[in-house]
Amino acid sequence: MQEETDWFTERLLELQEGETSFVKRAIYLATQDLIKEQARRILQGQEELDARLWNPNKW
Repeated sequence: MQEETDWFTERLLELQEGETSFVKRAIYLATQDLIKEQARRILQGQEELDARLWNPNKW
């Protein structure tokens, strides 16, 4: 998952650097933030699931 996030972020940075339109640059920046937030939430969900599965009180 981290590899995909890194690839998307790098690609968006390349697009942002070559762009002259302020609106498109803002969209690329917002998309980068969205990708980072999604990656954080996925990791949080995985960790929560792992914690619930290994909780002996829930067995």
